[in-house]
Amino acid sequence: MTSDRVFSGPGADGWAIGPARGAAVPVGILAMFGAAAAWLNDLPWPLRAAVLLLVVVLAARAIKRLLRPQTTRIKISGPAVLLESESHGSIAGTLVGRAFVSPFYTGFRWKHPGRRWRHGFGVFRAQMNARDYRHLCVALRMSQGR
Repeated sequence: MTSDRVFSGPGADGWAIGPARGAAVPVGILAMFGAAAAWLNDLPWPLRAAVLLLVVVLAARAIKRLLRPQTTRIKISGPAVLLESESHGSIAGTLVGRAFVSPFYTGFRWKHPGRRWRHGFGVFRAQMNARDYRHLCVALRMSQGR
């Protein structure tokens, strides 16, 4: 069901996904507040240092994933989804549940055939050009109507 023949019509070649520089800035600012809160509390200093390290590592990972997204192209046709990555190739699956669609962010859950776990995927509007983001939102809403 997720062969190339399934993907036809507008967006058949997929929509490119780029970095989210605008979203990385607030994440960095919030990470600084989190690091300050982790350091300026009354916990013993080894625990403070551990919490501070955890905040810094998680923030760095989030910022890295925003600036260098793993998925570079997405294709959606009905319930079928195909995520393409330069390093991992392409992964096909089906949409699961309802997608979250807003003017600034879109997210959905999908399931790889033969695997038990569902995966989440989200994209900020700034990561795509306006026309492609609009087409992605329409494709997700149309897939929910079935």
